[in-house]
Amino acid sequence: PFIKNRTDGNTVTRKEILREVLMSKTSLDRRVVTIMNHIHAGVLYCKNDRYSTILYANDYFYQMIGYEKDEFAILFSNRFADLVVDDVAPILISVKEHIALGKDLDFEYRMHNKKGEIFWIHDTAKYDPENNSWYVTIMDITEMKSLKYERERLEFYLNNMPNKIVICNLDTTIIYKNRQAAQCSYFNSEATSLYQLERGHVLVKSLDEILCRASDGETQEYETRYRKNGVFIGHDKNRLIPIRNSEGKIMNYMQVSEDLLAKSDGLTRFPTRSMFEYYFYCFTGSRPDTPVHLMIIDVDEFKGINDTYGHRTGDEIIRMTARNSLPCLDRKITSAALAEMNF
Repeated sequence: PFIKNRTDGNTVTRKEILREVLMSKTSLDRRVVTIMNHIHAGVLYCKNDRYSTILYANDYFYQMIGYEKDEFAILFSNRFADLVVDDVAPILISVKEHIALGKDLDFEYRMHNKKGEIFWIHDTAKYDPENNSWYVTIMDITEMKSLKYERERLEFYLNNMPNKIVICNLDTTIIYKNRQAAQCSYFNSEATSLYQLERGHVLVKSLDEILCRASDGETQEYETRYRKNGVFIGHDKNRLIPIRNSEGKIMNYMQVSEDLLAKSDGLTRFPTRSMFEYYFYCFTGSRPDTPVHLMIIDVDEFKGINDTYGHRTGDEIIRMTARNSLPCLDRKITSAALAEMNF
């Protein structure tokens, strides 16, 4: 295994001589080597064989894998493929296909380093047909892959929540909607900001007031109601939550919306009596000195209508009464169906 017939008298292994022979075939200008060693990416020149045998690699590559150059040559015979964790068979098939099509390589796969740690690599390579070799650049994308995985997992959770979630920047520009929000039939699909999405739909409070308080770090609760052709088509209970970075600075707002329409009165889509009582106590509790005006609308002779024309006609009368009262309502007026014939 050792050969002594060198002019300097030192003993070397056959593998070291093989490495010297290979390197002599790909000797580089010192200036080029210096440049290569200052690149924060692995730069390699590899044979087009089943092992992607390394003919040259810059210093950064050896930093990535944790081996010294001579150590890697002795242990792995400069076989790059021995570091790859994933199955190389499909990669080799793809390499042949790319050569036939005259295309460059672009792969992502996993490798291990000397410590046994696994990391993700982005590999781009250009084929050198004259020497049947590859010019290769590899970059460690483990952190990016980790972030991508965490984002995909977070998006999976958000899309499987029953609530609608909208995230916006501090200027209210929308940057994210989960599936429920994106597919909501009464949300304006062309809205690019929270203002466009919710202005005119917020009950009791103003959107400016909500955003002002949220900018001070307070989570805000409010309701929004949507109507079309005189009929309520949406009613949400919302929370606007300030999102902070690691330093505590507010970076975004997240609106989480719960559908209240299903809990509303089935005929009129008006809030129920219990919902009205909740609104009333919330309003008077937060504004004890503000006058409150209460008006009760009663449908006269309703029992007679039901008895004479049937409940189906009676139901339509209730729906018509609710629709006819809608033009009189604005976001500062709360309406509710208190009983079968009372609003």
